[in-house]
Amino acid sequence: MGRERRIWSTLLTYVWIVCGCMTDTEVQQFAEVQVKISGTGFTTRAADPDETAVNDLNVYVFDSRGIMEEQIWIPKVTDSSSPNCAITLLKGKDYSFYACANLGRRHELSSVSGLEELRCYLAYPDDYREGMPMAGKAEGIRIEDGQTEVRIALERLMAKISITMDRGGLSGDVSMNVTHVRIGNCPKTARVFTENRVADHDECFSTGFSRNEVECSILNRNAGNGISGTLTLYMLENMQGDIGNITSDSHKVFSEYDVRRETCSYIEIWLDYRSPSLASSDIPLKYRFYLGENRSNFDVERNCHYHITVIPEDDGLSDEGWRVDKSGLEPCSDGTFFSMSPSGYIQTDIGDTLHVRCSFHPLDTDFEIGREELEFDKSRGIYDYEIDPDGRGVCLYLKAPGTGIIYMSAGAPVNQSGMLVVEVNNIKNSIS
Repeated sequence: MGRERRIWSTLLTYVWIVCGCMTDTEVQQFAEVQVKISGTGFTTRAADPDETAVNDLNVYVFDSRGIMEEQIWIPKVTDSSSPNCAITLLKGKDYSFYACANLGRRHELSSVSGLEELRCYLAYPDDYREGMPMAGKAEGIRIEDGQTEVRIALERLMAKISITMDRGGLSGDVSMNVTHVRIGNCPKTARVFTENRVADHDECFSTGFSRNEVECSILNRNAGNGISGTLTLYMLENMQGDIGNITSDSHKVFSEYDVRRETCSYIEIWLDYRSPSLASSDIPLKYRFYLGENRSNFDVERNCHYHITVIPEDDGLSDEGWRVDKSGLEPCSDGTFFSMSPSGYIQTDIGDTLHVRCSFHPLDTDFEIGREELEFDKSRGIYDYEIDPDGRGVCLYLKAPGTGIIYMSAGAPVNQSGMLVVEVNNIKNSIS
């Protein structure tokens, strides 16, 4: 598995502290300060968070002694109406400005020391989809004559994790279709202005941020040379630091009795596995790996983008134990298999892209995708489609409400077929 870390841009949104004029007497001693919000948000799929949106804002101003000078609460920030809040501050004095966005409510503080304990809380792992929690500060700012603004750059308290599958080294008679991806030990809460670290498993969601079978279909599409599309997940910061001197990925695990296995964040991938000798049962094959800067590190840092490529080789089962859970695999009786993913019935939304893939063995088996059904659904405007270059899958671009059918069939000696019924909703769901 390879991993590249990339920093998100920190200049997401600025809080402008703009000085204006008062009376002649007051101009000599005071400056009237206005808080203006400049949003840089853009529209994303409803199933994903808007990484730059600012919906609410807390602003705190402290003097050089750490005493609260002013607190501002803006409950609703919109692109069409940027709110202004006036603050009167002494000229020639030093002030520190702190801002936090998308916390959902007013947070009262009495002194600067309260910033260390200020936290954001998530009711569920993806409730930031209406706006990621962010924070920023500008410290030791002196209000001078002619000063026009103080800027606070907001940074996300989240980490972004992008996952890609590289099946280029996988044996040709092995099939691995991703059905589910989640973050294990996903934090419920995070400190806003100081480093965040999970201290106990009770501070984590029992089921962290997850992607369902429809969303995971992008990991089953061959974009070229066995490399899939990219799936993205998000989580609050969890700085667990360095642990030991780990020299290989397979050794980045904890014993059953090590409490750190309950606090360090990891990725879990569920796979429908097929080979001539083994196949998934009701329990999928599971890949797991801890996150971090390197093999010995377990940090997941705020406002960072982690790129992870999962590279199964040969039969994809070379690793053992917790990292590769094979308990759900069962022997194949005759060496043949057929697996259509996804299959059965699913609901999805206009604007989604769905990849449907079939794996089978022997590889020279006659195979057919129901083009008549595809063309019929296309004629009704439900979706456009594109057949995979190897003819074993199809990508659907969902355009209109309705119900479509995808049919796949393999001939002798497999003699199996599968069907997927896709119901396309008119209005996208905010929570997947």
